[in-house]
Amino acid sequence: WMVFTLAGLIGLGTLFLFKSLQAKVVALACLTGIVIAVGAFAPTLASQLLSGPSYFGALLVLVLWGSREVVNQLPSKNAAKVQIPHPSKVLAPPEESLPATLSPSNDSQRGNENA
Repeated sequence: WMVFTLAGLIGLGTLFLFKSLQAKVVALACLTGIVIAVGAFAPTLASQLLSGPSYFGALLVLVLWGSREVVNQLPSKNAAKVQIPHPSKVLAPPEESLPATLSPSNDSQRGNENA
């Protein structure tokens, strides 16, 4: 029984490995309900199901799920690279964006106003 229990827990854990957290919580709730129902009708079977291999299998599944979540949180190598613009594009805006009073061609056309 112990081998089947351990294999069943690991099988269910890998089945839900790529599912959402909500699906995992629902699966754990259903599994807990099944164990409680078995405990009500067959207490000896429930005590055998809740033995050492069950705890080891549950711990293994939780470590597997946790490591999967950690891997998902790591930055991807395929993430878009930040492109830094060339300094000349940052420091020298195009002339049409300058106001008319600051335009360099405007000074030569006006003449000397201080005279």
